[in-house]
Order: sequence, then structure tokens, then C-alpha cells
Amino acid sequence: MQKYQAAIIGKKSNQPDINWTDFNWPPIIKIFHFDLSELQDPYKSLVRLIYISYLLIFGTTCLNLLDSFIQAGMGYPKIRILYGFLNIFIFNGIQMYIFYRGYKGLCADQSLLKWYKILHLIAGILWLIVSIIDALGWNGFVRAAYFGDQDQGGLVFLSIMESLGFLFSFILAPVCIYKVHTFVFDNIEITDKL
Repeated sequence: MQKYQAAIIGKKSNQPDINWTDFNWPPIIKIFHFDLSELQDPYKSLVRLIYISYLLIFGTTCLNLLDSFIQAGMGYPKIRILYGFLNIFIFNGIQMYIFYRGYKGLCADQSLLKWYKILHLIAGILWLIVSIIDALGWNGFVRAAYFGDQDQGGLVFLSIMESLGFLFSFILAPVCIYKVHTFVFDNIEITDKL
């Protein structure tokens, strides 16, 4: 009986040639290399999807900060502003790391993708939790219900938008993981091992 082992070849002929030492992203702090124009399909569409998952978290945490400022201005505890800033730095940093691991894993070193998939799954579960809860500056559906009871329609709208941003991130996480997994599986070579 013959056994087969899936082997991922280090550099495939169709992988993009990228200068990883040209640090140009994110703007201003420039700690990674990222340029979507360097990629061709199928890499470009998959990296774009992972990048959208990062942008969705970035936009949602910025909305969280705006919501925190508005709530503080309306008399709610001002500590929410501190939580908003911490949420931006911590959770954007986490999602940025996940994005970059997936991007570089797809384009250069597929060994990075194992942890990409694990981390993106954990982050997806986290995004589901923060879309629901009312704690540590998060304005989930529970907080939206509270604002609804207080007849504060504007805050209900902002809380629902924030919750939907995190909920979409939760939905997008397994989609990204599945597409990365099938992309890698479709691009491995089967070698005969005696």
C-alpha cells in the first residue's frame, strides 16, 4: 500500500515576488510591507478579503471610540473614552498581526498560515462576544437595548452599527479561514512517499 504526503513547496513559480524589507504599511508607522498592486489573482483576491477583515475591525473600533466620546459628552462615565482608545490600540494591533500573518503566509511562507487560521478563529469568536456585551467600553446589542429603554435613539443607532461591524467580522473570519485553507490545499503538491 502506498502512502501519500502533502508537501508544501517553499516558493512556487506563481507566487508573487515581493520585497518584504520595504516597510510601507500601515501609514505613518510603517512596520510591515503591504502593497496589493504587487499581487496577481488568485493571491490578490484572497489577500484583499483578509485585508477587508482588518479594515472592518479598524472602522468598527474607530466607531466605538466616537461612540465613547458621544456617551461621555452625554453624561455617561468618561472612562469609556480610555476604553475606546485601548480597544483601538489592542484590537487593531491583534487584527493587523492576523492580517499580516495571512498575507505573508499566502505570498511567501505557508508555514505562517497554521497560526493565522488559529488566531483568526479566536479573533472571530472575540468579535461575536463584543458584538453582544456591554462591558469595557464595548457597545454591543445589550447596550443598544439599554439605550432603547432610555429613549436615546442616536445611541441605539451607533451601538447597533458597532455591533453589526463586529458581527460581520465574526462572519467574515471563518470565510477567510476556509478560503485560505482551500487555497493552500489546492496549491500543494502530492508526492509519492514509499
